[in-house]
Amino acid sequence: MRGLLFTGGSRPDMRQARRFFGEPDAVYAADSGIAGALEAGFTPDYVVGDMDSIEDPAILGSFDPERVLRADRDKDLTDTELALSLMRQHGMEDIVLVGGGGGRMDHFFALEKLFSLDNPPQLWIGSETIAVVLDARGPRERITVRGLKCESVSVFPAGNGPHRCTAQGLKWPVDSLDWDTGAYSLSNRAVHGNFTLEAEAGRFLVILPLDGAWAPD
Repeated sequence: MRGLLFTGGSRPDMRQARRFFGEPDAVYAADSGIAGALEAGFTPDYVVGDMDSIEDPAILGSFDPERVLRADRDKDLTDTELALSLMRQHGMEDIVLVGGGGGRMDHFFALEKLFSLDNPPQLWIGSETIAVVLDARGPRERITVRGLKCESVSVFPAGNGPHRCTAQGLKWPVDSLDWDTGAYSLSNRAVHGNFTLEAEAGRFLVILPLDGAWAPD
């Protein structure tokens, strides 16, 4: 099942982001992510968190109290992690994370760490970029993108190695990079507009611009 998770921080232009949402089976909001969900036209099925950053707490009054899961503010886990845990309990296997850019640096690192753990979100849609997860042992091993001429394409390893990936259509090759010693490909380019990346071993985050008319196959 596919679940959307809206989190706090800076949000994308929902007109750009919606083409990646698909048809969710359920929508979740982590704390102030409720604003992003409503902006995107969704009423969250569940709102999770300590609710310390919601601008107007009265908005929660319109929700079923059993669907508003309040957490203690004194905790190590972020509201996003709590919401992800709930989504997995509910059987969400394909999770799209929306928001989380800007704001506190520690929260950003906490979000980035999620992609090194088991069962990470498959997409992370930020305010200006989208991160696509490729995993040789996961649901998406390969991505083919069309119509992204001269735009930035960055690739980072995630999780435990070994890592190995191949690419076609990028300005310079990534196949020989030693990903397991900290290598990454930053601001590569799809000079002809189309490219393919495939994870042959390990997990990768492919960072692409959110705007424009491109779409993945």
